[in-house]
Amino acid sequence: MPCGLQLWDGVNGALYLDTTMLIGRLIGQIDIGTATSGSATFAGLASGTPFAIPLMGKGQPGWFYENFTLPVCVFSGDSVSWTRYRPAEYPSPNLPPCTLILGIK
Repeated sequence: MPCGLQLWDGVNGALYLDTTMLIGRLIGQIDIGTATSGSATFAGLASGTPFAIPLMGKGQPGWFYENFTLPVCVFSGDSVSWTRYRPAEYPSPNLPPCTLILGIK
């Protein structure tokens, strides 16, 4: 008899999750604040395909998120580095705060 984990929707009977599905695992988070670039090391990033989810902080008057880019992340082994760009026409010298959620799949 096979073994494993399966999760079903109690209303429709739809399969939500089983052991054949690929799901992610969170490794950590980095509060990069208003920095334009940086790097960090987290044990475990090299044990799968790494990903980063940027969480942008609350804007201030005059901040329009279309005026700048989200962090661009590069992974190498257990290290992650990021860069954010601010267009010349962006009026504030600082970028909005950001936190990166790191994980692997």
